[in-house]
Amino acid sequence: MHPFYIIPTYRATQRAIRLAQARFGNEHHLNTPANAFRHALWSFLIAQKVYKKNKNVSKAVNWAKTITDLHEQIAPNKPLEKAMDLHNNSIGLRLFEANYTTNTTDQLLKLLNRETDQAVKITKAADIELNKNRLVFLEN
Repeated sequence: MHPFYIIPTYRATQRAIRLAQARFGNEHHLNTPANAFRHALWSFLIAQKVYKKNKNVSKAVNWAKTITDLHEQIAPNKPLEKAMDLHNNSIGLRLFEANYTTNTTDQLLKLLNRETDQAVKITKAADIELNKNRLVFLEN
């Protein structure tokens, strides 16, 4: 589809994992606020890296959504975990659209740290609809 987006996507993925690991340790592999942070960061970074290649916000967001949605289709998650991940990915993309000129890691991390601090614990899919603009998680 877009072979020139593969390397930026890979680099964004590696960077998201490194940053989440540095801040949260292995907790980002659980269904905690750390995981919400990683998913939002991942989708944001993919869009950001692709945007640097194509200078088109819409195309960058569409590519990032395609990749992150595909990952969730392939990943063996329970339905609520999948819905949570898709939601947190979309939050990252909305943050990118609103802040795509944010180029420094410090600015991005401040933004995501604030969002993570305000993340909401959910217990059912309907809770996601009630928190459309917030990161969500399943367990502390």
